[in-house]
Amino acid sequence: MRVLVSTVALAIILLGARYAYSRERLRDSLPVWYADDNARYFGGELPPVYLRWDNLESEGALGITQTGENGYLEVVLDFYQLRTEEDARRVLHEEDAG
Repeated sequence: MRVLVSTVALAIILLGARYAYSRERLRDSLPVWYADDNARYFGGELPPVYLRWDNLESEGALGITQTGENGYLEVVLDFYQLRTEEDARRVLHEEDAG
């Protein structure tokens, strides 16, 4: 019984670490994805933007584009709802095109 409990506990720890790593990788990937979309779909003509993750639950959106306090365009993606690279890239691309 102890071995089973230890094995389950270890599996939970490893899966949690894997999940945390993948979420952190998502967090750091926004500038790379934006540059890729800009080159691939927009011929490098998109303006510089400030990219960030935030909780957009109150806005009811997965992503928004707005003018930030510093006057730059700001693209914000919902970190709590976008859990996969595919979903995050899709929303970022929609914000780029919008």
